[in-house]
Amino acid sequence: MYVIWDSDEGRTDTKPEDNHRLLRLVDAGSIEDWPHIVTDRYACFRKTMMDTFREEVGTTVYRTALDTAKEQYSITRDNHARKNPHIISEMLSNIWNSGVKSSTIEQIVSNIVSLTVS
Repeated sequence: MYVIWDSDEGRTDTKPEDNHRLLRLVDAGSIEDWPHIVTDRYACFRKTMMDTFREEVGTTVYRTALDTAKEQYSITRDNHARKNPHIISEMLSNIWNSGVKSSTIEQIVSNIVSLTVS
């Protein structure tokens, strides 16, 4: 099993204790309020995975991919689209096919593949 979560730093409804519990669940060595790390067993993001993804591929590429996927699935709200696995998959596919890469996504996929092979 590979665990991925958003630490959600900066959101008003977020409690660092939730991240502490998740870090203990994955047997992380250190406990932080807003962890941001990719390991061979889990990945967590200081704010959100999509924020990290946008930073890596660039705002314009990200926005174009999000708008294209939203249109394809008839989703109008960004916050609904960013949590939809079909939208995320479509965005990743379109961005990958355009030649733009995300080192974080590549590392997560590599880690998951390694888990399935071993």
